[in-house]
Amino acid sequence: MRLSAVSAATLLVLASAAPALAQNFSTPNQAQLPPAPRASQQVAQPRAVMVCDADAATRVAFTREYGSAPVFITARQAVDVRRTGETWFTPRCMTAREHDRYVNLTRSIAAR
Repeated sequence: MRLSAVSAATLLVLASAAPALAQNFSTPNQAQLPPAPRASQQVAQPRAVMVCDADAATRVAFTREYGSAPVFITARQAVDVRRTGETWFTPRCMTAREHDRYVNLTRSIAAR
């Protein structure tokens, strides 16, 4: 009985200290954080490419979601973008057929 009371007390102390310990280990010091971007600087977003249909319903839904009409790219353009490092803020679209071409193209590049 005494052992279980000591164990329970130990668990209670550890449980109350766990959030404080986790915060100390999970957040880096302020000196390690990169500086925050200024209001005049734009932060580069990932180059998102989505597989989209070219029908009217998809165009309407894309425009509603992202505020502009979809811009379609080809598999060759997607490979060139990886090389040049071009970025954009609104996702680009690729048809399912172009996506298949892109997968085949990147596999052949990786096989070299």
